[in-house]
This record gives sequence, structure tokens and C-alpha cells, in this order.
Amino acid sequence: MEGAKIFHDSLVVVDRSRKPSSGSIVIAALNNEPLCKILILQGDHVVLKSANPAYQPHQRRERRIRPWLDRFPR
Repeated sequence: MEGAKIFHDSLVVVDRSRKPSSGSIVIAALNNEPLCKILILQGDHVVLKSANPAYQPHQRRERRIRPWLDRFPR
């Protein structure tokens, strides 16, 4: 997530009380593997996009994404 200014060995703080919105950076699980991605909401689909253009986005029908974070100090 260096493209989003989250660098290797960064400490990410998650606020589980906030509702995710499109464009937010989220921590999500895909196949029980935690991922840090950009959340894009498109109708009834969720797209988890990497800040690195070398990685393909993940598209899902399920809109249950938790926990998440909106911003972080740097």
C-alpha cells in the first residue's frame, strides 16, 4: 500500500465503529487472509483495489467488509 503512503512495517490502527465508504482504505479478509485495500462500492458489488497498479482488484458481491479505517497519521 505504498501508493497510499502505508509503508512496510507501518502500524495500522483500525476503528471498527465507523461505517466504510467508497474510497476508504479497509482491512478485509479474502479467503481468511487479511488485506489492506481501497474499498470501491459499485451497486451491489464490492471492489477491493490495491494502491499498486501491478495487482488486480478483487470484486465481490458481498458487502460485508469489517474492520476498516478511514485515515491515519503519518
